[in-house]
Amino acid sequence: MEQLLISTYESLVRPALFRMDAEEAHHLGQGLLKSMGWLFDLSGSILGVSGLCGSGASSYATFGLAGASLKNPVGLAAGFDKNGTLVDSLASLGFGFVEIGSVTARPSVGNAKPRLFRLPQDQALINRLGLNGDGAEAVADRLQACQFPIPVGLNIAKTNLPDLSMEKAAEDIAFSFKTLMHLPFAYVVINTSCPNTHEGALFACEELELILKAVSELNQGRLPVFLKISPDSPQSFLEALGKLSLRYEIRGFVIGNTTVSRQSLKTSPKVLETIGNGGLSGAPLYANTCRLVKHFASSKAGYQEIIACGGIDSASSVKEMLALGASAVELYSALVYKGPFLIYSILQELKKEGFFNNQRAK
Repeated sequence: MEQLLISTYESLVRPALFRMDAEEAHHLGQGLLKSMGWLFDLSGSILGVSGLCGSGASSYATFGLAGASLKNPVGLAAGFDKNGTLVDSLASLGFGFVEIGSVTARPSVGNAKPRLFRLPQDQALINRLGLNGDGAEAVADRLQACQFPIPVGLNIAKTNLPDLSMEKAAEDIAFSFKTLMHLPFAYVVINTSCPNTHEGALFACEELELILKAVSELNQGRLPVFLKISPDSPQSFLEALGKLSLRYEIRGFVIGNTTVSRQSLKTSPKVLETIGNGGLSGAPLYANTCRLVKHFASSKAGYQEIIACGGIDSASSVKEMLALGASAVELYSALVYKGPFLIYSILQELKKEGFFNNQRAK
C-alpha cells in the first residue's frame, strides 16, 4: 500500500509539480497540507502506523531527544516551514518531531527569484533563498495559538544583512532567542552557517563564542541548544566548535547543513552553471553526513546528542544514522522526490522489521 502511494505521487503528482517553479510548487504543497491533513492522518491509520506518530497514546517505546519523548525518530528539517505556519499540520505527515525556521530577528525578503532549483538526476535541490522570512516577532505571535501536537525545534540564524558586525550578530541572534524562548520548543538550533547570505560563510570561532555567550546568559539552561554544522566546515573549525560546545553546555549538533560543493553530481556542468550558486541538499550529501555523524559521535560529550540531516530518504538510511550514533534524523529534500507519504512508508518498513519493538526507550 505504501509503495502504491509513493508510486502514484511519483508518476502523477510529481510530474505536474515539476512543471511549476520549484518555490511555487513548495507553497502549493504547504497549502494542500493545511487543507488535506485529514487524508494523511487516514493514510497513517490504513498503513497501521498511526501509533508511531501524532499525539495519541502508543504501546511502543518512545525515543528521546533533548529530554523530549518522540513517537519515532524521523523529523522534518528546517527550511520547509520557515515561519511556523504549519506546526499544527505537520504531525499528519507522520513525523516524530519538526524543526521550524531558520527564523531571523528581522523580516527579510531573501534573495532574488528564481532561487530554488531541482536536480532530478541527483534527487537533490539547490537553494539560494537567503533566509527569507517573517522575522522573530511575527513568528512568535503566530505560534501563540499553536497546539504543538508533536515536539517542535526552533532554528535561528543571523539576519541576512551585510552590515551586521560581529557584536551585532550576537545581539541579532540573542533577540530572536529572547523573543521566542517562552514558547514550548523542545530544543533550539543555532545555525552556524548559511551559504546563501551576504557573507555566505561560517561564523568565525570568536563570533560564534559571542553568540553562544549571549544565548547562554538569556537561556540559563532552560532550553536545550544545538549547533547546526556545515558539511563544508574545515577540521580546525570542527575541533574549535567542539571545545566551545562544552564550555557553553551545548546539548548537541544538527549534522549538517547544505553544501556549496558540486562534486560527483550526475547533473551536467552546463545546467549547474546556469543555476549558479546556492546550497545543495538531498541524496548527494548522504556519505558526508555519515562521516560527520561518525566523527561527532566519537568526540562529543556523553550528554550531547546528534540529529543527522542530509541525504536521508529511506528506512535503511534512518537505521544507519542511528547506528552511527545519531539520536534522531531529519529530512526535507526527499519529500520533494518521494512525496508526502514517505514518512509513513519509512515507519511501516521499520515496523515490519521489528525496529520499534527492539528499540530501547532513552
